[in-house]
Amino acid sequence: MSHLRRIAVLLLISLTAAYGLAVAPARAAGAEAIKAADYIVSTFEATGDKRFGDVGSAADSVLALAATGDAKYADDIAAITTFLQSSAPAYVKPDSAGASGAAKLAIVAAAVKAEPTSFGGVDLLATVTDGVGADGAFGAFPGPFSSGLAMVALARNGRAVPDSMVDYLLRYAEPRSGTTGGGFGCATYPFKADGDCPAADPDSTAMAVLGLRASGSAKATQAVTDALAWLQGTQQADGSWQNYSPVNSTGLVGPLFPAGSEQATKATAYVVSQQLASGALTTGTDTKANLIATQQGIFALTGTTYATIGGAQPSASATPSAVASTSPTAAPVPATPSAPNPVIGWTTAGLLVLMLAFFVLARRRAS
Repeated sequence: MSHLRRIAVLLLISLTAAYGLAVAPARAAGAEAIKAADYIVSTFEATGDKRFGDVGSAADSVLALAATGDAKYADDIAAITTFLQSSAPAYVKPDSAGASGAAKLAIVAAAVKAEPTSFGGVDLLATVTDGVGADGAFGAFPGPFSSGLAMVALARNGRAVPDSMVDYLLRYAEPRSGTTGGGFGCATYPFKADGDCPAADPDSTAMAVLGLRASGSAKATQAVTDALAWLQGTQQADGSWQNYSPVNSTGLVGPLFPAGSEQATKATAYVVSQQLASGALTTGTDTKANLIATQQGIFALTGTTYATIGGAQPSASATPSAVASTSPTAAPVPATPSAPNPVIGWTTAGLLVLMLAFFVLARRRAS
């Protein structure tokens, strides 16, 4: 091989390698998240009306798979979305229970970029809005979890969160005093006649934080700050948050804190410690594979929440200044398309110039 040809080939190989790196997809989710997602897929049936489980479980599955951001699940996500759209008319009934189902499906729609106002012929956002009571309560089982889910569903799909929902949710906040209080509790509202309210729990508090952030309301700032302080103070030494299923709770709470923070890092490590060889996660209270724990625990492995699955970006308008160093904002806005990669453009140009130069020189040597 001539010296000219050798140089040309080496340059071509280098440029081709550079091009391959330039067009390579973003880093996929970690191995533990992929194992968990693979387990979820392994539970699907080949055919049948229940191949993805019931509608609620199917919605949780598609959100879990979308949380990985891995293209290998694109076909599964599309198939589950089709199933959910075909099931929506029967699942989303015009009552308080239907409103709660509509909120979960509206988050799915935002995550997979489906149309929420015609999801299988159902206007999910109208159903969610109709499910908000005069006092701001939402759903068949009012409380922080239901309210937070609905508020995220509205905000992720470009709808304003009513002030009444913020005011109602704030009723559940424990007053912060020193190093105590700040969490959200109470399964239902109104409170008992004696004013008693069940103790705060991590699941309710996590969903309250997501809902209040999604609202972008200035009045919610201090409540979010206090709630995050309560969550930080109640994280266990092993990285978990304790409730009926520590893995589920840790999956919901961990990603509220920034990636790389002590809270998020310990949460991820805890969830990984509860992963079986099959990829499934346990609840943290036993050693059995649990689908629901896997569907929600995967959030701690991917650093995602209901507000960010599928690419929603945080909004500075909801940043609690007192916790800016320990908590990301998560008032979601529509994702913007990625800008063209300049490396790809310059690499392509370089390849073309090299090829042209090679042929010109080759012709000159031959003449």
